This record gives sequence, structure tokens and C-alpha cells, in this order.
Amino acid sequence: MTPEERVRMNDLCVQIQNEKNYQKFEELIHEITALMSAKESRFPESRFALAGTGQKSLNATAIRTMKALDDGEVVEIRFADAEPLYSEIRVQNSFVDERGNSLALQTPALLDVKLQAPVQSFVPRTSAETS
Repeated sequence: MTPEERVRMNDLCVQIQNEKNYQKFEELIHEITALMSAKESRFPESRFALAGTGQKSLNATAIRTMKALDDGEVVEIRFADAEPLYSEIRVQNSFVDERGNSLALQTPALLDVKLQAPVQSFVPRTSAETS
């Protein structure tokens, strides 16, 4: 957790312990759940979406880097399970770690790409549709 999240988590725990109003208690529970969900999503092995979102994880490989038109560098990424015509993208080779340090991918690199959107963007699927 970030220092700010840690302070907020501690404040929420104290407020939850002392809260007498159910509606306010419920709001505090939602906020603390969102903080825990954010922390959980930072673990690479996590397959759960942040609270209020839906997500899908895809396997991909950074296959090469090249000079960008603006003198930067782009990395070409190939998605394993995509249709052939749509299996490659190119993005700036500019990444950050959990501490905000600037990073660049070396190729080849195995990637886990997470697509995530607000839960309002989704509709429930029946079990017959998932097969």
C-alpha cells in the first residue's frame, strides 16, 4: 500500500469500530473494500478485478523494440489468443514500477496484460454463453 492508502486504511478501521449509524458504516465498508481490492490487484498472481470493475487477463510477448517517429522507442507486443489480424500492437516503451521508477521492456519479454473497465460497461453472461 502507498503511505496515503495505509493512513486512510487505519482511519477507516477506527471509524468502522466506532460507527453507530448503519448507512455511514456501510459507506466506510465500501471504501475499505476498495482499498483492499486495489492492493490485491497489485499482486501479479491476482485474478480478481478492482471493486466496481470487470477485467480479463491476456498473455502477450514483447517481441521487438524500434525507434518511434518522435525519437522515442516503441515496443511491439503480440497477444497469444488474439485473432491474427489483431494480434499485435505498438506502444511507447515507457513503463513505471510500483515506486514510480521509469522502466523500458527488453525483448523478448512475457507479459500479462490486464483489460479493465467499470462494471457498468458489462452485462451478465449466462453459463450457456461462456462455453
